[in-house]
Amino acid sequence: INSESINKDISTSTIFDFKTISLIGRGSCSKIALVEHLSTNHLYVLKTIRKDFILDFCFLENIEVEKYVLTKIKHNFIINCFKMLENKERIYFLIPFIKGGDLYNYLQKEKVFDEER
Repeated sequence: INSESINKDISTSTIFDFKTISLIGRGSCSKIALVEHLSTNHLYVLKTIRKDFILDFCFLENIEVEKYVLTKIKHNFIINCFKMLENKERIYFLIPFIKGGDLYNYLQKEKVFDEER
């Protein structure tokens, strides 16, 4: 993924510049959707979190840690957030779409990986 060219494409984007393709998951306080950038046709994952839910269930610290990890930590096993957006009701994390799913779901299904994997 060439994040530099993609960042240029989305640097001025708003939430209205993306079209939802499908809902691909739900977290404890979020919805995760596959979205398409309307002018570039690039695919992304958009994690949407309701602000009232964060405040009602005391998830503020969790969201701050997730924001830190997704935006600041540079590691081969961590996908970085390209952009954060927000409006009055919601916070959005725009994350690159990588086909194949996430490690958590594979671990739940397989339980243990052998060393060859």
